[in-house]
Amino acid sequence: LVCNGSALGMGRRVEPCPVCKQCKECKGGERTGRLAEHEPVKAKADPAPHHTNGTRLGALYEEERSRFEAYHADAEEGPQLRQKHGVLKIAGFTRLWPPPIHAKGGMQYHAQHLYSRLASLGHVVHVFTTGPPGSVLSHHFKVDEATLKVEKVGDGEGNLVVHQCPSKKSGGYSVMWYKSSLDKFKEVG
Repeated sequence: LVCNGSALGMGRRVEPCPVCKQCKECKGGERTGRLAEHEPVKAKADPAPHHTNGTRLGALYEEERSRFEAYHADAEEGPQLRQKHGVLKIAGFTRLWPPPIHAKGGMQYHAQHLYSRLASLGHVVHVFTTGPPGSVLSHHFKVDEATLKVEKVGDGEGNLVVHQCPSKKSGGYSVMWYKSSLDKFKEVG
């Protein structure tokens, strides 16, 4: 690499930065104010860069991309694994759930989307949420796999079950809710 950036290194053959393939001294034209260790090198072909655009951000992008590709490959095996090992029984815990159990809100719909998506994949999902003091109420839902529409069904039907466990105040966590959720969890587990 021939440095064309700073007056200090201009015209000299320099060892390129192994990450960005630019002069270590000037980073390709931007003066850094410091002199890096440079050794004259023989002319050789630049190897293909291992990340995009020579930046640390580009390196992080490539690292995340390779992680996603590995995750995606594992996720593609999901249907075969479910056939081989059966469905999962998943427990979820949330303070709030959409109407008719609690009022409308972002947290409620986030929880519903998350757990209904798991149920649409064929898993059995039990969600434990807060309820008024008194007895445990269970609501059974069926999730349409194509549209993710959640529809209330009769007891024992559907694969998404929301258990309203008693709390000191519906919509709020409490020791009472923790104990009643734990009891119901052991019962359905």
